[in-house]
Amino acid sequence: DGNYNQPDVISGLAYFVPDIAPNWLSVASVAQDAASTNSVPYTISSFSSRCGYTASFCVSSPGSKIYSTVANGSDPA
Repeated sequence: DGNYNQPDVISGLAYFVPDIAPNWLSVASVAQDAASTNSVPYTISSFSSRCGYTASFCVSSPGSKIYSTVANGSDPA
């Protein structure tokens, strides 16, 4: 959503319809900032919104540069 402070209405549906909140999750992407001098070197990804008003049912984690144990072009089956 272009790094907005609040997620869109679909991501936050459980905020407006509390009955679905126990079964609802919104997500935000963070990226490691190698140049950061903060104790937590992660920032919100440029393609993600922040949790905002969905914080009580939102989780954030790395959304890019996720490495796998399966090499490119190999068949895991």
